[in-house]
Amino acid sequence: MNQNNEDIPLPVVFETATGATEILTEITDQVLSFFSESQILDNIPIVSWAVGALKIKDNYQMYRLRRNCYDFLKAFKDSDDMLLQKYRERIEENSEWAEEFFDTTLAILLEAEKPLKAYMLGKLIVAGSKGLVTHQEFEELSLIIQYGSIPALKALKIYFDSGEPIKNYSDGKLEPLLFSLGVAWRYGSGFNVSELGKKLYAVCFQ
Repeated sequence: MNQNNEDIPLPVVFETATGATEILTEITDQVLSFFSESQILDNIPIVSWAVGALKIKDNYQMYRLRRNCYDFLKAFKDSDDMLLQKYRERIEENSEWAEEFFDTTLAILLEAEKPLKAYMLGKLIVAGSKGLVTHQEFEELSLIIQYGSIPALKALKIYFDSGEPIKNYSDGKLEPLLFSLGVAWRYGSGFNVSELGKKLYAVCFQ
């Protein structure tokens, strides 16, 4: 999915983000019932770009893209357009970051089997625009979102939402899921989630 830097349409990501509120007001329950036929969703900048540039013709891939983009949009509902614009400018100043940013964003929107990943990525971008995550943290967290399993990402939320030590989970399923994200470890009888894992929860689930 890599492209030459000059061809990377980074603006379409941020045009999508800054237009989120307006687009969301146009989407009704009826529209959501017909993702495969929705002209409103096709007008989302990242969707229209992907369809034109990548020649998407497969109906299921198109459905998945629309669905993921809808949840991506929801993450920007209360974002600040000016901060997003400044964040875009910062990213564009670093060609390597711009390429990685767009590659990861496009991969998640096109390939994520569940829209949770698209929503989490959107929340991560909002956090970046507010200065809540560094460039390095953004890259690491976005890759955790991209390659983590849906059960493991949900386990992170369950773990922190519960406020209970992991030993209270008698089914034993939560611990290995958190291990699989690379954000947790056990030391003797103790169990710990890394600062990166805590930040992922804070910016995506709180």
